[in-house]
Amino acid sequence: MKINKILAAVTALMLMVTIMSGCSSNPQDSQSDDISQSQDSDALMGENEIVSFRPVDCGVQGQELYEYPFIGMNLKLSAQILKKMESRDVFVYTDENYIDATTVEYAILKFSAPNEEQKALEGMDIDIFSWEDSLEKIGSIGAYRKDMQSKLDELTGCRAHKKLGASKDGMYEYYLSTAEGANTELAAELGKSVVTIVERHELNTDLGYTAFSTDRIQGLSNVGKFTTKDVLNRQYTQDMFKDYDITLVNAFTTWCSPCVQEMPELEELRREYEKKNIKLGIVAVVLDAKTTSGLDEGAIERAKALYQKSGAQFPFLIPDDGNMNGRLVGIESVPESFFVDKSGNIISDPYVGARSKSEWSELVDSELAKLKGGN
Repeated sequence: MKINKILAAVTALMLMVTIMSGCSSNPQDSQSDDISQSQDSDALMGENEIVSFRPVDCGVQGQELYEYPFIGMNLKLSAQILKKMESRDVFVYTDENYIDATTVEYAILKFSAPNEEQKALEGMDIDIFSWEDSLEKIGSIGAYRKDMQSKLDELTGCRAHKKLGASKDGMYEYYLSTAEGANTELAAELGKSVVTIVERHELNTDLGYTAFSTDRIQGLSNVGKFTTKDVLNRQYTQDMFKDYDITLVNAFTTWCSPCVQEMPELEELRREYEKKNIKLGIVAVVLDAKTTSGLDEGAIERAKALYQKSGAQFPFLIPDDGNMNGRLVGIESVPESFFVDKSGNIISDPYVGARSKSEWSELVDSELAKLKGGN
C-alpha cells in the first residue's frame, strides 16, 4: 500500500481547519444520558471561534542539530539560516512519501522565503498547499531512494542538485537542491548546510513515527521523575499519578484541530469513570508550549483558552526538561496517547489519533483489565 505525503497531508488538514469550535468527533456520543450534566462540545468551545493562527508559525522550528535516524541523516544548518527561521524570513516544511509503513520513498525539507503579506496571513480559510506553492523557493535537502534521481526536479521544484552522499546500506541518496532564481544570499547560506550520514533505524509509521521523527529511547518503561508546571502555572511532579488506578497521557499541540476537538470528549470520559468510582486520571501535555529556545507564550495562551473553553478538569502540562524521561521525544503525529499506572510505568503502546468517548472507554476498560490481570 502506498502512503502519499502523510505528514504534508495531515499538516495541511490540521492547519486549514485550525483551532476552532471543538465539535464532538462522534455526535452520537455527545448526546449520551449524562450530557445534561455537562456542557456539549459546541457550547464549550464557542461556535466558529478561532484562536490566533498563522501558517508561517507552523513550519519546522530552528535547532542546533537535526537528527533523523529513520533516513540515516543528521543536519546542521548555518547560523544565518537558523536566525532567518526564527524571524520567519525562512519557512521550512517537509514533504514525504512512503512505499509502506516501514519504507520511505523520499523525505524532503523544503526551504522558502515568505514575503511580509504571506508572513502576516492568518485565519481558517487557508489552502496550505497553495500557500506553500506561493512562497519564493530557496531550495531543499532530502533523502531519496537511489532510483529516484530522474525525479528530483519534479519533487523539489529545483533544477540544480548536489549529491551529498549515500546511506551506508546503499538504499538512499542525499541531495542539496537549489531553486532557479532563488535569493542569492539565502541559497548560499543553505549551501553551507552540513549533512552527516549515520546508521538508519528501522521505521514503523504505525507507531506514529515519520521519516523526520527522532527515535525514542528503546525499552523505556517509566516516565521517570519530573517537575513541571501546567499552563495555569501550577506545579506537578510524577506523584500526580499516585491518585489514580490508571492515567491517560494525551500529548497534543494547540494547532492540531483533532486534538482540540478531542478535549471535551476526554473530560466527559473522566466524568463517566468518576461516576463509576473508577479512578481514571487524564493528563494533557502541550507539546508546542516548549521549543528548543524556551517557552512559546503564544501556544501557552492558546492552551489556556482551550482549557477554559473545553471545561477540562485535568491539567494541561508544559513538557518538563527531560520530556518525561524521553517518552515525549519523537512524537510527530498528534495527538498521541499512552497509559501509565500509579508508579508512572508505561503500560501501553502508543495510541495515535483522536478518538470518541466511546472508543476511549473501550481502550480504558481493556487497559484496566490488562493491569488487573498482571497484578
